[in-house]
Amino acid sequence: MSFSLLQLTKKDVTPDTLERITKPEQKMGAVLFDINLELSYTQLVAATRYLADKDCQFIAGGLERMLPMTREIMVPGL
Repeated sequence: MSFSLLQLTKKDVTPDTLERITKPEQKMGAVLFDINLELSYTQLVAATRYLADKDCQFIAGGLERMLPMTREIMVPGL
């Protein structure tokens, strides 16, 4: 890719550009998912498109039910 999905802004993503910017440019053996508080819709679409390939595996990390964010805040995990 000539750009990074992490560098895109909301203005960069429109219904007209979403297909182009999330199109897989190479085969991917796996998509790894773990806690990501800044996961964007565009990244989710890109991962979904890679996973449409029957040879691409989905690997989930961080299987904790609750995640301690601070001493006083626990958030849901998977």
